[in-house]
Amino acid sequence: WMARQIVNYGQEKVRRVVVANPEGAEIVLAKADVKDPNFTIENLPAGRAIKNKDEADPVAGVMWRMMFDDVQKAEKQEWPEKTWVAHYTVWDGFTVRIETAKFGEDYWGRFSAAVDESVTDPEKKAAAEKTVAEINERTEGWTYMLTAGDSEQLTSKMEDYLAKPNGS
Repeated sequence: WMARQIVNYGQEKVRRVVVANPEGAEIVLAKADVKDPNFTIENLPAGRAIKNKDEADPVAGVMWRMMFDDVQKAEKQEWPEKTWVAHYTVWDGFTVRIETAKFGEDYWGRFSAAVDESVTDPEKKAAAEKTVAEINERTEGWTYMLTAGDSEQLTSKMEDYLAKPNGS
């Protein structure tokens, strides 16, 4: 039996998300405070508005009970040069990097974690280092077939979250 859960950090634990598509365009979501109910799009295009206040929250919630549909050794897949790359920075002082690529009809992900460089509190840093080591130990050398819902969020485009421009 294999534990199917990759990571489990609800959106309430996420401080900032940056999702870059293969061409380099980014969506940057953030909360100024842990108690903020919704994420805002930091790089909202001028003159545009988000569809509704909680539109971007599902992207931030991807790491909540994140499961995989299949797994394989990383060496068995030849990854494209350009992929989607998401960075999830949590309030606890670390960032999870999720690289996503499409193989046939399925999306696969590679995971790694790092301590957030801005963490200066020794106890918080030690806890973050422990979590980072656990994530990296569990995911290093593996690729994971992502669920349809997770892959949809990890490959989303800015336009998916915006209201139609005035006059459209």
